[in-house]
Amino acid sequence: YLITMMNGTILQGKINSRKEKEIIIETSNIGSVTVDISKIKTIKPITPDNYKDGKYWFKTHIDAHYFISPSSVPVNAGELFYQNTMGLYNSFHVGITKNFSCTGGIVIPSVVFVSPQFTWKITNCIQMGGGILAADITGAPYAGAGFGQITFGNRNSHLSIGGGYGFAKVQQIYYYQKVDKVEVGFISISGMKRFSPRYALVTENWFALDEGFSVFTGGFRLMGERNSFDFGIGSISISRKITGNNFSIVPITFLSYMRNL
Repeated sequence: YLITMMNGTILQGKINSRKEKEIIIETSNIGSVTVDISKIKTIKPITPDNYKDGKYWFKTHIDAHYFISPSSVPVNAGELFYQNTMGLYNSFHVGITKNFSCTGGIVIPSVVFVSPQFTWKITNCIQMGGGILAADITGAPYAGAGFGQITFGNRNSHLSIGGGYGFAKVQQIYYYQKVDKVEVGFISISGMKRFSPRYALVTENWFALDEGFSVFTGGFRLMGERNSFDFGIGSISISRKITGNNFSIVPITFLSYMRNL
């Protein structure tokens, strides 16, 4: 068990005895310890899945995600987290059933979106997923996408390869030439490697099949059981097919805050 005390002290070990006002814990480093129950904040069971190299690897909803998009690693029903990226991208992701989840939010100042996703477990290390994205964008009467992907690995280390098709009917785009309609096929390659309980490396990359756009990102993730942060750097290139003019930002840096709710 992992026992957190009111004063922040963490004890890890086997509970040998439970009494009305105290428990006795057998630890590997300081031996047997008697603990006053009134001073305990939380008691969490440790399983082989979240115990590695003598350390407790806590579960967090964030480890099933990349910088923006989810992997096909399933989230549990009732899992919910909020994400804010640079104060502009705001979203909630919730697990509705074992195989169905949904993301929704806003991108300030002009986008509202919702994206339901289904996942299927093929083997212990292979998951497949697919979903749709529907968005209301200022200047576009409608926009959306369909996508699918396959994820190799588990919640601590995974690689996803996917693809999809996106479209938008456009009336106007600020500061750019008018484009009446956008249709684009795309491929995504993303990955996450958690190398300690609190630290992970993340990459998320998207590019169009016909050079319509490309997004390449990589960075570092600091994880906690409730609060996590992403620190990333990348590049964005968009062709005149989408905006009417060629457009690129190199490099682009970003910071995201995530909270398990």
